[in-house]
Amino acid sequence: MSNIPADTDYGAYLQLEKILGAQAPARPEAHDETLFIIVHQAYELWFKEILHELDSIQRLFDSDALQERALGTVESRLERISAIERLLVEQVRVLETMTPLDFLDFRDVLSSPRGFQSVQFREIELRLGVRRAAPGLLESCSFFRALKPADRDHLKSLEGQDSLFTGVESWLARMPFLHYGDYDFWRDYLKATAAMLNDDLSALEGDGGLSPAEQRAHVRELSETIARFDGLFDSVRYAQLRADNKVRFSQEAMLAALFIQLYRDEPVLQQPFRVLNRLVAVDEGLCTWRYQNTLMIKRLLGRCNNGLSGAASTRLGPEPPRVFEDLFSLASFLLPRSRLPTLPDALRRDLDFHFSGRGDWGG
Repeated sequence: MSNIPADTDYGAYLQLEKILGAQAPARPEAHDETLFIIVHQAYELWFKEILHELDSIQRLFDSDALQERALGTVESRLERISAIERLLVEQVRVLETMTPLDFLDFRDVLSSPRGFQSVQFREIELRLGVRRAAPGLLESCSFFRALKPADRDHLKSLEGQDSLFTGVESWLARMPFLHYGDYDFWRDYLKATAAMLNDDLSALEGDGGLSPAEQRAHVRELSETIARFDGLFDSVRYAQLRADNKVRFSQEAMLAALFIQLYRDEPVLQQPFRVLNRLVAVDEGLCTWRYQNTLMIKRLLGRCNNGLSGAASTRLGPEPPRVFEDLFSLASFLLPRSRLPTLPDALRRDLDFHFSGRGDWGG
């Protein structure tokens, strides 16, 4: 039963009196301060919606077994987050209609030692799984120390909780197709990649159009690619790559993601492939918004910001890496479809829909 009275109108349902009355410029004579306030209030509303979506997605990934039917829900909610991120970038364009001189009319209001940064944006980063370069960096930055005690405690508590990244990593590591009876897919994969890379090397050595220096550079790059392939399957070397922050996923999760990418046309893997693509899109959208917001701040403030880091500044020490950087790097390990190892019939059947082969759809 609804708690909303039957005679509730549009304005009352949306509480527009509160929302439209929430703009109180400190410099009423500064025309563009209202724009500044509204854009950043809109940011916070969209941040709240992103957190709402992330909460629901994390609950699904945190379960012991993520049901296949839940993947469609995960994908659609990740797509919603991506759509919101695109909207956030467009809001930067609106804010950029304000000139630096217009901003000077009320800039002093924002020149606070506490700064004007978004706690909700920090929460989004932590819930996604943004990892900073050094432990304890959050507590050491001036932004964190300037927060209200309740906000500091809240963000600090999130550092010790599972994130979307840890949920995705665990889900990938549980994928059942990496070991299938006596069949060793990765043995065949390594043979196929070795043949492809050797062909590339032979083509380089026989290319008379390259200068010796260009040829050496290409051979060196190819050698580095071969080394990356080798490191992917050597547990000791992979552990070192993780220790050096060259990769973040566990080896099992990385191989599962690669298998999904390679065989994304198989029916059972099509939905997981779309989920991985959505994760990349969310990560890319976050980076794009950070970048555009940083450019906007520099445009308004110039080289010196006099302690003002921006109303929703994304800076907290060095720029954090992408959350799902490993998914971006998978392109380095892909094979053309023509070179993919042929899977055993039994495995192909398990990767197919059970209905397949029973006649035409609806027939």
